[in-house]
Amino acid sequence: MKVYRLYFAQRLLKLGVLFLLGLGLWLVPQMFLAGWTTPANPDLPSIESRTEQSFSGQSADELYQQGRYPEAIDQWLQLLNKSTDLQDIAAIHANLGTTYRQIGQFEQAIQQWKQAIRVYQSLEAARSQQVVAQLLTDQGQAYTALGQYRLAIPLLETAIDQARQQQDIQIETAAVGALGNAYLASGKLNRAITTQETALKLALQANQFAYQPIILNHLGNAFYARSQRYLRRANTAKQEGNKAEQTTLFALAQQDLSAAQDAYRRSLAIHSQPSFSQITALLNLVHLLQQSPNSEMAAIAGYRSQASALIPQFPNSRAKVYALINLAASLDPKTPEKRQILEQAIVIARQLGDARSLSFGLGTLGKLYESQGNFEQAFELTRQAQFAAQQVHAGDSLYRWQWQLGRLYQALGKTESALLSYQQAVTTLQSIRSDIAAASKDLQFDVRDSVEPVYRELIYLLLANQKTLITSTNTQSSIQKALQVAELLKLTELQNFFGDECLEVAQNSTRSNTIPIANTAVIHSLVLDRQTYIVLRKPDGTFSNYSIDLTKEQLQQKISRLRFTLENIATNEYLDEVKDVYNLLIRPLEADLARIKPETLVFVQDGILRNVPMAALHDGKQFLIEKYPIATTLGLNLTPNRQRPTEFNASIFGLTVEVPPFPALPNVSIEVQEVQRIVGGSKFLDKDFT
Repeated sequence: MKVYRLYFAQRLLKLGVLFLLGLGLWLVPQMFLAGWTTPANPDLPSIESRTEQSFSGQSADELYQQGRYPEAIDQWLQLLNKSTDLQDIAAIHANLGTTYRQIGQFEQAIQQWKQAIRVYQSLEAARSQQVVAQLLTDQGQAYTALGQYRLAIPLLETAIDQARQQQDIQIETAAVGALGNAYLASGKLNRAITTQETALKLALQANQFAYQPIILNHLGNAFYARSQRYLRRANTAKQEGNKAEQTTLFALAQQDLSAAQDAYRRSLAIHSQPSFSQITALLNLVHLLQQSPNSEMAAIAGYRSQASALIPQFPNSRAKVYALINLAASLDPKTPEKRQILEQAIVIARQLGDARSLSFGLGTLGKLYESQGNFEQAFELTRQAQFAAQQVHAGDSLYRWQWQLGRLYQALGKTESALLSYQQAVTTLQSIRSDIAAASKDLQFDVRDSVEPVYRELIYLLLANQKTLITSTNTQSSIQKALQVAELLKLTELQNFFGDECLEVAQNSTRSNTIPIANTAVIHSLVLDRQTYIVLRKPDGTFSNYSIDLTKEQLQQKISRLRFTLENIATNEYLDEVKDVYNLLIRPLEADLARIKPETLVFVQDGILRNVPMAALHDGKQFLIEKYPIATTLGLNLTPNRQRPTEFNASIFGLTVEVPPFPALPNVSIEVQEVQRIVGGSKFLDKDFT
């Protein structure tokens, strides 16, 4: 056995799976991104076979080939303690890193690779520097898998530079592809596509047939992710009544969906022998076709059948566990095979000792039982999934199982326990919020899909059960907690949108939650799926809340109609709409407002209600702005409490011209002039607005 050579020779077997917040489409990403690999390089030196001869029984590489990774690790650790040659030591560290990655222990893998790099760099030989480029690529992938993109991207860029210096096009291709993966994982979709296209050109140039199907899978994933972003933006344009933008964005989405499907099919066409990238392409095609309005049932069944036949041909690994989970996810919940496949994935994860993949297997099976109404069985599996995630500090999966437990407690009628589980899920999300913030703002849609529901369901639980919760001392406490959760959600959304953590400092500096203007009433809106709550915070600090019995979709339709009529300045058609929305949002509060006689109304709006100009609401006799001074804020904890300046120094920006796909904005020029007349300062209009 040659330890050094094993590190390279086994690369094509090491196809890792990245857990990405950036996709968030299934419980685990349905498009699993195969880790980059490097084929065997016969020009690299190898360790003499004597290094393994002292062991009886199977050698470490044989155990690795059989998928017995914990045993292989034990063998290599024993070998490491007996080795004195630096080449041997470096190669063993490299192999340990690769094996730790197979069982999902990325932190340990990174540490082993770091030690290998230090040894290789001390050797200073050209061949050793070639190995360093590969190890940097492996580290970059591991950081990507951990969601630490800011660490992954610089490492991969360094790996690319070193590979070019060594004129090693194989490692360069792998590093470029891994960089594209990091961009995709962080939501930088345009960069992901162009980078994977570069990797594909390199692979074609060097006739690297083993790389091409992997690159095409990644390229398809990037196109698919961008198509979903376009579709969500098209839906937003539809809600806002912007048909031109909706049409443009929908066409772009369909174009990317076609490109994704073409990439997956090209990947399949290249394979000459079974590989994990083939399984990846098959399952990606299954998912993509299932999302199509005209599902090709025969093609879906064919691709799924091929993937099902291929998976057993490979040794047990984390990639195999996720392939089974994704295969199960493509099946109807009523299909008995779905449960059997998930149980198989759980068995393999247990054998590997991989708590992270075990957590996803158990949780996914728990979700299946939840969907079937078998809440007791679902509860036990979800509890085990939560424990497994806690073992490896996997916050990105832990919150999912805490959330799932909350739903199950609710279904079992245990409201207090449900509340506790939801609060734990929110606490976990807050602990990983900086990781979410590190991602590109394109990931805001994933926050809406995979994170936002946790907060909103907790808000509903607090408000809908405020009179029955034993842990809440009174109704006021439940309302206050609901508002605190809403502010945490807004902070998460803002950090995610801007892609940095600067707002954390702003929030911490304004923790007092005070209202700077005396005798002010603060009106919060909380838009939930089944209904909307309006919460009035009175100047004395007490609360009143009112519910609007409209679903989220019904409210969106009403507000979209309001926006449409307001923007049609040729008629007074908007008056009926602003009266209707006044009756909805303000009329229930009128009696309280009359009693407290506030000097100012401060609105903290949520969701679609942020699109409502509250000043324009009309009670049938006068506009709301004629009755009260009005202010708007994102949240009391997100608004710095500073003294009013004695002099204003304004910078006023405006854009009047069309910037495709956005139409021209009417009246901006007049608004800019009036603002400048009132507060002074400098204006920057159109070409000056850079």
